[in-house]
Amino acid sequence: MTISPHEIAMTKVILYSNEILAVERTILKDLPLSATFSTDISELCNLISKSCFFKRSEIESDPSYKQLIPYVILMREKNVLIYLRPHDLESRLEGFSSIGFGGHVIRNDTLKSETIDIKTIWNAAKREILEEIGISLDSPEKPVGWVNEEETAVGKVHLGIVYIVPLGTNVKPLLTSECSNLRSAPFEDLRFVYHLEPWSRIIVKNFKKFHL
Repeated sequence: MTISPHEIAMTKVILYSNEILAVERTILKDLPLSATFSTDISELCNLISKSCFFKRSEIESDPSYKQLIPYVILMREKNVLIYLRPHDLESRLEGFSSIGFGGHVIRNDTLKSETIDIKTIWNAAKREILEEIGISLDSPEKPVGWVNEEETAVGKVHLGIVYIVPLGTNVKPLLTSECSNLRSAPFEDLRFVYHLEPWSRIIVKNFKKFHL
């Protein structure tokens, strides 16, 4: 199912929030942040249950917090969708290529539930995919792991929750202002893509762990 650009724009207006989901770094003691990628999500689920919503303006660049980001990899058969980061969103990633679609978790993603859990992250993932490329994802998905890096300014304040979602052959992503130069390539070929953003590079390096 594809959505018109007008419906995408309206979705953004309705769901806009200045609060984002994050967890205090002091709570991360049980998560091995020295690692860059893990397929063990047991501690991750526990971590999500301890997360809270904070004003974005107060924590966006504060490494005392890790903002939780659904990072969705879309695949058609053995090919992965890849796109170029736009110029008007996250300026620190401008010009990088990415295999991950997603963004911040906002309060609307709880769907009025009092509980913050892995379903909240998936709700955010679905919303972001709808906004970015006009695709409505219906089936519930579980993350395949998490990705982290502590070397860049972006990495120090974000933790990626990784999903791999297969697309049907009849589903056609829309080109929007949030996604340009959309194309696809086999996982193994992504090693040769110039200027991949850090999380994408880490996942490509570890793609064999997915057993695709």
